[in-house]
Order: sequence, then C-alpha cells, then structure tokens
Amino acid sequence: MFFVPLFVIVLPRKNLACPFYFFGGKKMAEEKILENKIKKFLKEKKIFHFKFFANACTAVGIPDIIACINGKFTGIEVKAEKGQISEAQLIQAEKIKENGGLFFLVRPSNFEEFKKIIENMLQ
Repeated sequence: MFFVPLFVIVLPRKNLACPFYFFGGKKMAEEKILENKIKKFLKEKKIFHFKFFANACTAVGIPDIIACINGKFTGIEVKAEKGQISEAQLIQAEKIKENGGLFFLVRPSNFEEFKKIIENMLQ
C-alpha cells in the first residue's frame, strides 16, 4: 500500500527561517519557547511530565503539559503574553481543581513565579 498525499503545503522561502510563521507566527513561537523552558525545568527537577498533543479524537481544553508533582495531578497551560485561554480550557481547569489537582496558566511574565511555586512544593 502506498500513501499518496492529497495536498502539499509550499511555504515561501522567507518563512523557512521560522517554522512557526505559517501556523500562528510570533505568538506560537513564543509559546513553544516557553513550553520548552517549562519542560526543561520539570526535567531538571525530575518531575514526571509529558506534552499533550491534541488532535481530532481527543477532548478539547486539555492542558499543554501534564505533570505529577509530589503525587498531585498537575495541568500546565502555556500561553504567549497576550494569548487567550479558551472556554474549554477554563472548564478543564475547573474539573482538575475540583478533583484535587493543580492547574497553572504559565506566561513568560509569570514563569519565574511558577518555578518558585514548584520548588516550594518539592521541599
């Protein structure tokens, strides 16, 4: 069996320098950079975590990063400074908190505060 692509996306040459340009531009690149910082921090602290990849078959609003910190289920939503949290994400955040879990909305401006909270939890 052969896979035949139904379409091919051709990006203008200038966009090759920033692969996120086509899929959301600066905001998406900002979120990805922050997401990588968060994952690096969690890895350094030896905190179990994984990146949640949403698709058409998954529930909407699931946080970007799922972690277990000192036995607590933790959802971490990563947003650019001006990024908006969706209604579905707010609903999932409330469900997590109602069931004893933690939810963090992390932006570049509160990343250091997030790190301090996590470090305090680990003591």
